[in-house]
Amino acid sequence: MRRKELEQRLEGVEDFEKPKVKLEQYPTPSHIATQIIFTIENSFSDFGGKNVLDLGCGCGMLSIGASLMGARYVLGVDIDQDAINIAKQNVIDVLDSDDEEEEDEEDSNNTEDKETNKIEFILEDVCELFKDESNEKLKDKFQIAILNPPFGTKKNKGIDMIFLELATRSVSETVYSLHKTSTR
Repeated sequence: MRRKELEQRLEGVEDFEKPKVKLEQYPTPSHIATQIIFTIENSFSDFGGKNVLDLGCGCGMLSIGASLMGARYVLGVDIDQDAINIAKQNVIDVLDSDDEEEEDEEDSNNTEDKETNKIEFILEDVCELFKDESNEKLKDKFQIAILNPPFGTKKNKGIDMIFLELATRSVSETVYSLHKTSTR
């Protein structure tokens, strides 16, 4: 996928109507997400055919971008039900509309998976994710993690480093993470 097409698709991702300040909910702008996602795939080939974990997925911008760039499967994790609901709707709005157009053009006997089947979202506190034995199976499933974690500016100093530590323990290959230098 070309950069311009990726950005156009990501521009359709809706943000929070009422961001929760204590959760440091801020959208990843589509032009920044495009630059990150496009660079990851085109410089390192790190999405094509791989399983991706998006910790603190918010509205799903990075998850959807990873899927568009060829990830086999993406799991987005967030602590906020509103964020999960928006992310799920974004998948329908951004990816399903494309699938419907493709279905009209393709043979109806094609059984290839839709992009929307490649993305799931779960409601979970990232800091508690691997404390529950039922989630232990996640540890060996992912090759790549992408995250835009809370920066730790709302009485939660160091939370970004907790996200980063969990991501490094949860994937077998690479972690891509955004951080704010002023929180160091």
